[in-house]
This record gives sequence, C-alpha cells and structure tokens, in this order.
Amino acid sequence: MGEYKLAVMGVSEVRWNGSGKTETTNGNVFVYSGMPNADDDHIRGVGILVNKNIRGALLEWKPISERIITARIQTKLRKMSIVQCYAPTENAELDEKEAFYSLLDKTLVGIKRSDTLVMMRDFNAQVGNNNQDIEHIMGRHGMPCDKEIELCG
Repeated sequence: MGEYKLAVMGVSEVRWNGSGKTETTNGNVFVYSGMPNADDDHIRGVGILVNKNIRGALLEWKPISERIITARIQTKLRKMSIVQCYAPTENAELDEKEAFYSLLDKTLVGIKRSDTLVMMRDFNAQVGNNNQDIEHIMGRHGMPCDKEIELCG
C-alpha cells in the first residue's frame, strides 16, 4: 500500500472471523468482515485498509457478510462509497452463488446515489487466454491454459 501510495485498498481472503476495526502498527485503519462466529472455519473474509493520512475521512463502514463489506469516505468533492467483495467460485453450489449476487445487488441498491461508487472485488475469474465469443468482457492476454492438468477449468 505504501509503495504504490494507495489511500484505500480492498483485501479478499482475510480469514478473520467476526467483524471489526483495528489499527495497524503504522497507523493505517483496517475494517474487516468474516465468518459470523468465532469458532467458524477461518475461510473467506473481506476487508478495507485505509491509509493513516486519510483515516479521519472514514465516515462509516458496514460488515455485510464474510464476502461483502462497505465503507464510506469523505473526499474533497463528495462522499465515496466503497464496496469490497469476494465472490464464490464457479464450482460453488448454485444457491451460494445466487445468495451472494442477491446480497451484492441489495448492497449496491442501498448506496446513496449522490456518492461516488467504487467497487473493489475478486470475482474469482478463471485463468486462461481463450476469449472466443466473450471478447466484449475478456481480453486476449491471459495466461495460456495447460489442458493436460486442466488449470483453466
């Protein structure tokens, strides 16, 4: 975060249970949302790291689920709402995927229209460079697939 001089950074696979706000050793603020119970498996989890230089601009944050968290920041021009999410993989059960996208939609609908919206996400894309018939959503510069070990699914 420091090397690239980022003010805000989204994090996936935090693997911390519960939700909370903590300060890092160098003064940055980290808000996170994970599995609901302390004794749950340490899987999934999302977070938003806010640079110490703008920590006072963090107005609020909401742990939505172990896959979605939001934060609201006051910028010079207007308020900015940030959504960090971590989608289920294509191999997940259909119910889990539908529940995630339904909750994401509900979260996005709840963002104030006057806010600038920033989505930071890990939609668990597949690795590969075959973009035939999906050129409008996928570039052609992905890593080549190794069909023998089926890295590309």
